Amino acid sequence: MVVERLARPPLVDLLAATLRPGLPVIFSFQRADRTRAGLAMVRAADGRFVRRSDGSYFNIAHLALALSNLPGTITNGNTPQGLFTIVGAGTATNKWIGPTPYLHAKVPKEASVAEYEHGNVEGEWSEARYENFLPPSWRNYFPFKEAWLAGLAGRDEMLLHGSTINPEYYRANFYYPGTPSAGCLVAMEYWSKADGRLIHSDQLALAKAFTAGGTDQGYLVVVELADRLAPVNLAEVVMDVIAAEARLAK
Repeated sequence: MVVERLARPPLVDLLAATLRPGLPVIFSFQRADRTRAGLAMVRAADGRFVRRSDGSYFNIAHLALALSNLPGTITNGNTPQGLFTIVGAGTATNKWIGPTPYLHAKVPKEASVAEYEHGNVEGEWSEARYENFLPPSWRNYFPFKEAWLAGLAGRDEMLLHGSTINPEYYRANFYYPGTPSAGCLVAMEYWSKADGRLIHSDQLALAKAFTAGGTDQGYLVVVELADRLAPVNLAEVVMDVIAAEARLAK
């Protein structure tokens, strides 16, 4: 039996979705095969994607792979596809995550409706309420409901964080020099072997880009692109990013 893959709605519709006005959004573009590294970008509260000082779009490698490589609805599985709320930043006590600030993302049920709305909103969770956050073309796209299903299954504590794990343990893997997690989203960090000093942190850059507007509250969108035997690269999404910015500027 041949199983047809459900066609993904237009990516530009998702990138241009306001979600809730005035809040920043992290977009983490991934492969269904999570052993291939993804890519993260940040849309600021004004609807424009964050750029570096040289004018290029800010983007970093982003690994959404759990060590188990299990589906996203299973505890300690891969980060599920879908919409998360980001409720703040913090510093972990877990030595493998390290001291770089993380961003605290939550799925429905784990987060209250008010936390998702980032406002004083009452009510109970339903699939229709989750869909209401999404642009119309994405509301019936079942793969994007994985975050909703993960919440129903009791998943929690899926952070966006750095890593102090020695990447040499994973040199033989496609995602090297990334390091898998217990279901979180991991950005690259490099530490001095001589004195433990931080040399470079994509996680810190991501946290700064997200909070540059003065808030650590917002949203995370994890979306899978076409599967290829390669990491996600900027060229795959940049034209949709430009089109989304044009829509939001009107």
